[in-house]
Amino acid sequence: MENLFLDERHILGKGAFGIVYKGILTKPDGPTVVAIKTVVNTVDVSYFKVLLSELRVMTNLGVHPNIVNLVGAVTSNIENRKLWMVMEFCELGNVSSYVTFSNGDEKVTSVLYSDLLKWSIQTASGMEFLGEKRIIHGDLSARNLLLTGTKDIKVSDFGLSRQLVYNSSLYVKKSDGPIPWKWMAPEALSDMNFSTSSDVYAFGITLWELFSYGEIPFSEWNYGKEFLDRLKCGDLFPEEPTIGGKDVYQVMMQCWKLDRRLRLSFTELKSIFLKMYNDEIRI
Repeated sequence: MENLFLDERHILGKGAFGIVYKGILTKPDGPTVVAIKTVVNTVDVSYFKVLLSELRVMTNLGVHPNIVNLVGAVTSNIENRKLWMVMEFCELGNVSSYVTFSNGDEKVTSVLYSDLLKWSIQTASGMEFLGEKRIIHGDLSARNLLLTGTKDIKVSDFGLSRQLVYNSSLYVKKSDGPIPWKWMAPEALSDMNFSTSSDVYAFGITLWELFSYGEIPFSEWNYGKEFLDRLKCGDLFPEEPTIGGKDVYQVMMQCWKLDRRLRLSFTELKSIFLKMYNDEIRI
C-alpha cells in the first residue's frame, strides 16, 4: 500500500496496547479516509499476536453493512512487529462516547429513542452475520460499536474473536490477557467458555449501555469472588435503564438467562427490535 498516509497527529482511539490513527489512502478514483490500527512496538509480543489474530478473523469475514470492513494491511515489516491494519473510517466514532456526549451537551443533536432501536437492530444484524460465519466476537460493547456519518452501526474490534471449528459451538479461552469482565456471561467468566450465546449476553449489556446513554454497567462493583458468585447465581443484573421501559429491559433480561440455551438468538433479537422500531416511527 504505497499510497497510504498515516497521520500520527490524529489519533482516533487508544487502548492498553493498540492505537488507531486516521489515514488517507489514495486510489485511482481519489483519496479515501481510512482508519489504521497498529500496536505500540514496546508492548509485549502477546498483544502483537492479538492484532495478528484480529487480522486473520477480518480477512476471512467478508463484507456486511454492519461490520467494519477491512480495506487491507501493511505487513512488509511484520518480523519487527510492525503491522498496519487498514479499515473503513467511521466518522462519528464509537457509540459509547457519542451517546454520552450527546446526553451532556445541548449543542449536539439529541439521540432519539428511534436511533437506539435502529442501532439495536443493526448490531443484532452484524452479530447474526458473525454467527453465520461461526465467529465469536468475545468483546461486544458500546465502545466497540462505531458510527458512520449517516449514523449507522458498524461492529468493530475483533481482537478477542475466534472462528469455531466445524463441529463445535464453544470456544475455550486458554491465552492470558485482559478480559472485559463486566460484559462477560457467567460461563465465560468462570470457565472461559465462549459461544454465540455468550455474545448474546454481552449484547444485553451493550443494550443497557445504549439505553442508559453510556452509563458504565456494574459501576459499583469491583471484579472478585463476590461479583462472580452473584453472577453465577443468576441474581445480579444492571438496573432498568434510563429509557426504553420494561419492554426493552425484558429483552435484556432474556439475553442474561443463566442457562445459555435459553437466551434469545440474534435473529430473534433483530426481529424484536425491528417491530419496536416500526411501532415507534408510526407514532
